[in-house]
Amino acid sequence: STRIEWHRDPEAICRYYCASMLWLQGYAERLRGDFFFLESDDLIDRTQCVLEELTDWLGLDEPLNERYSIFENTGKAWHGDPSCNIRSGIVKKTIEHTEIKIPESLIDQAELSYLVCKDRLRRCSIHNLSSNPKPL
Repeated sequence: STRIEWHRDPEAICRYYCASMLWLQGYAERLRGDFFFLESDDLIDRTQCVLEELTDWLGLDEPLNERYSIFENTGKAWHGDPSCNIRSGIVKKTIEHTEIKIPESLIDQAELSYLVCKDRLRRCSIHNLSSNPKPL
């Protein structure tokens, strides 16, 4: 099977996603909590607040902002997020892909994997947005 075929197989994508969630949990344990946990929705919906907290946590002299540099592989498949938004150089909300049809059983499986991973990362992390919330 080729990479293109793999990307078109919802079951293979679900297996990959669930395996990735397990890998993240294992990596978080190896870091022994020394990481900043945040959800992508927080970065989009509370951009300034999240960037301020990250700036503080990283001990940066210059504050982070919603603009970022892009590189040769930014937005390319097999190098992270392949969406068009990532190539824009600014934090912005991604449009949902409602035209993609995924069997409900796979969505349920992936969502459970995500929720378990999110809970584990949040509990393992020394610092996360929920541990030090700031108003919008």
